Amino acid sequence: MKQMIVLACGAAMMAGAAGADTVESRKASPSRGDGAATTINFGGNSNRVFAGELRNEFRNGTGVAEELNGRTIAGFCTDVDQPRPDEWTVYNVVPLADAQDFNGGVIGTERAEAVKRLIAYERSLSNNGVADNADQFAVAFQLAIWEVTYDYSPTLRGGDGLDIDSGDFSASGIGAAGLQAQLNDFLTNGLAFGGSVGGKIFAISNDTYQDQFFVIIPTPTAAAMGLFGVAGIAARRRR
Repeated sequence: MKQMIVLACGAAMMAGAAGADTVESRKASPSRGDGAATTINFGGNSNRVFAGELRNEFRNGTGVAEELNGRTIAGFCTDVDQPRPDEWTVYNVVPLADAQDFNGGVIGTERAEAVKRLIAYERSLSNNGVADNADQFAVAFQLAIWEVTYDYSPTLRGGDGLDIDSGDFSASGIGAAGLQAQLNDFLTNGLAFGGSVGGKIFAISNDTYQDQFFVIIPTPTAAAMGLFGVAGIAARRRR
């Protein structure tokens, strides 16, 4: 599958950037999640995987990806069947809708829009201090992203019919009741959410490595970066 970085900050900019700009990325640590404690099933395969927030370093970005240079940013992945690189690897900057899905096709506009609603909802919860357990929150959000990219259709805007127990993607061993409740909240209220992301969504693409997306959140200081997802919670704590 391709890996992607999407920049959702205006149609004109995306039209000029799609397929043209690149950035180098590699895995960074630490990440928030559950280690390899989640068992997932997709396409007839069953694997124990890390589910949660991913942290990547960036350098040598061109065009719209220049904004990523020198940063370590937290994000999440859209597919489950490829690794993340330990070494610096070149990715293309693509629209989220053009990210490949597990069938070798693309996510498409409807699923991309559903993912954006989840991102906006996740941001609203983080900003309101809802995530008491950062690891659990990250796992629930990652599982919701996978469920949407594998099983979502436009008729499921409110999450009706989406569940983690069946479909092209499913997961087991997710443990705590609080995690299940947070996951259900993402798949119902998140998919119906009408708020804005409040930042720039990036997605990066490489034929060999896992698809991921990242968000840069503006702060009162022009040069400062607000990290996406549960990383934003840590960034907001007093230092």
